[in-house]
Amino acid sequence: MSEKIKNNCPSCPRGPGQIVWILFWLTLLGTFSIRLTISGGDAAQQELFWSIAGLVRTAACGVLFLRLSREENTYRTAGLLTFASVALSLLTLFLPADAMGGRLILVLGLCGTGLSIAAEYYECSAHAALAEPWDEQLADKWRTLWKWRAAALIAAAAAMLLSAVPTLGLLLVLFVIAAMVVTGIWKLVCLYRTAKLFGSSAY
Repeated sequence: MSEKIKNNCPSCPRGPGQIVWILFWLTLLGTFSIRLTISGGDAAQQELFWSIAGLVRTAACGVLFLRLSREENTYRTAGLLTFASVALSLLTLFLPADAMGGRLILVLGLCGTGLSIAAEYYECSAHAALAEPWDEQLADKWRTLWKWRAAALIAAAAAMLLSAVPTLGLLLVLFVIAAMVVTGIWKLVCLYRTAKLFGSSAY
């Protein structure tokens, strides 16, 4: 850990710190979300509820990106792409399962994955740009993280396309799950260090 982070970087601006902390907690919630099942409830309705809850959390992150755009303009693009991804996911959720033989849902799912990759790129780039004047190592970690997150999302898209090949599709799904958990923890560490860099408290 750099001396700047140990000392909470006294010369760093304080504005972004609290917003990054909120992003940290929202990301923590998304990475380790536990879906509670209500006894006797309809499984499909419960799945829809948790999917919408996840999209609300993602949209909240988009709002925070727009707020952070006052500090670094790249966050604005990350926020707009996040909103576009949420809108597309909502549309996919409410389409009938047999929409055009499932092809429309597949196409929209792939488009949504593309938007997620772009949003991830701009988010990590914005975090890197925000941290770079004060901690270059942390900025480099953000740039490396996005590559691994992109790899996981590309694998998720490939799993959609290969759903007709059960064995290969299952292997890809397992890889995606493992990669998202590992990179999710990595992202939490980077968010924590970024928040601490700007001298804010988690409480």
